[in-house]
Amino acid sequence: MWDRFSPFDVWIGDFGDDTTNPAGYEFYNIGSMITAILLTVFYLGLYEWQTASRIRNVLLGSGVIAGSISGVLLFLTGYVSTHVQPLHLQLSVLFFASTLIAIMFVCLAFAGLPKYSEAALCMGLTTVALTLVLAISYALDIEPIIVQWFTGFALLAWVGLTARDSFA
Repeated sequence: MWDRFSPFDVWIGDFGDDTTNPAGYEFYNIGSMITAILLTVFYLGLYEWQTASRIRNVLLGSGVIAGSISGVLLFLTGYVSTHVQPLHLQLSVLFFASTLIAIMFVCLAFAGLPKYSEAALCMGLTTVALTLVLAISYALDIEPIIVQWFTGFALLAWVGLTARDSFA
């Protein structure tokens, strides 16, 4: 793909581009679609966290809906070629926006619950903050490439911590 790789210079989505990554773009895009399916299953599984609190359940339901939408958008981002612009970019932006909304609602619903760890809550809030930095930087026409990497890894860490707490 590249002679030298740096997350400061390469957007994550560049791995799904057939011109910049001809040997691996199919694997990346299939991986994105599989991840999207698993992400959707993760969000749908959060319904197990329902409580007696109507407010928490409404927040949780909103988070599950937004998260499921983010899963569908991630799937479409992997399916739609990077050459189909502006659709591919719009799908990517909508994925990050719906993920931001989902994590905010889920964290609000779970905050203070005995099973939900402070580590998961902190990682969720970190992911929200990084997503906002990514959005603001992008809106200001700054290329926050490394922030996209951090946001993606923070999202994965939040999912992992939340899934761990689901089985505690």
